[in-house]
Amino acid sequence: MVRMQRAAIAVLFAIGLLAIGGARATAQENAGAGASTIVTRVFVCPVAYTGSDFAGDCEPESGIGITVALDETEFAVSDTTGADGTIGFQGLGEGAYTITVDIPGDFADFVTYCGAPGEIEPRPLRGANTNQIGVDVRADEELTCSFYVIPVDARGEPTAEPELPGTGVPGAPADGLADEWLILGLLTAIASVVTGILLLTRRQLS
Repeated sequence: MVRMQRAAIAVLFAIGLLAIGGARATAQENAGAGASTIVTRVFVCPVAYTGSDFAGDCEPESGIGITVALDETEFAVSDTTGADGTIGFQGLGEGAYTITVDIPGDFADFVTYCGAPGEIEPRPLRGANTNQIGVDVRADEELTCSFYVIPVDARGEPTAEPELPGTGVPGAPADGLADEWLILGLLTAIASVVTGILLLTRRQLS
């Protein structure tokens, strides 16, 4: 299943590169900048998604914060994805970059791919399939990186304990064990009554 997912994403990624073509967002300049561009795309898939039709099942997500930072420097630029889930950073120089998506990884899994037009294989990534990846950008290229976000739990809440059959009590033993619980409860009640009588008797004698 994982291989099918990755194959489907690879095909979808190649199609996306052709579709984006020369798409650009507002230019982001840095000192000594070159002519490279990083285009970042964010898609949100159904909760606990295990399918392979990412194009049909995952939707572009707008308003997601993206930060692109040049490693071992103070240079970093940030922006948010548009209605199509895409944001581009232009005027970048050659170098090693870190791309961070502002989505916590506590309740989501990530599938990530980067590549440029004309490349058959995806670009090698550092920290692949997380919300923060590292990638090398070459001179005068447009690199597209896609983040597919798969929520583990849409609400981030623990799963309720299931009610066991035959008792009506969450977490209680089922069927034949219910009588043992009833007997144990009665014995506990009797012990409490006897203890109370003994304490009262001691007080009267003293």
